[in-house]
Amino acid sequence: MTKDQFTLEQRELLLQANKIISDASINYSDILEQHVQALKKSLDSENLIEAVKICYRIQSQAGTFGWPLATEISGWFKRLLMPQIEKGVNAKVNTLFLDSLNIILKDKLKSESNTAVNLLLHMEAELKKQDIR
Repeated sequence: MTKDQFTLEQRELLLQANKIISDASINYSDILEQHVQALKKSLDSENLIEAVKICYRIQSQAGTFGWPLATEISGWFKRLLMPQIEKGVNAKVNTLFLDSLNIILKDKLKSESNTAVNLLLHMEAELKKQDIR
């Protein structure tokens, strides 16, 4: 649909929705930080089901609010947490991902950059050391 195919009311609603998303994006780093803290708490207590839920929450929100790298990392982490529910906790993997999410927050790595690429390459190398892909 092109802009001309929307009614005036629909265009106004789209503008309102875009403003809401834009406003929420400004403070999303605070929300992301809360999610990461909750994730750490769930991992510390080995509540992997809660950790998966938090990763899913980050994965579904972060991209919308301008943090696609956090979306990617949390989705990757979620997939690696799922087998841990049955096989047991892998503290090294969990620490790697938790630390990576903290780096994303600290350095405000929202999307692709040299620093972000280096982070992903480091994560991939660490996972290969543990024979996890």
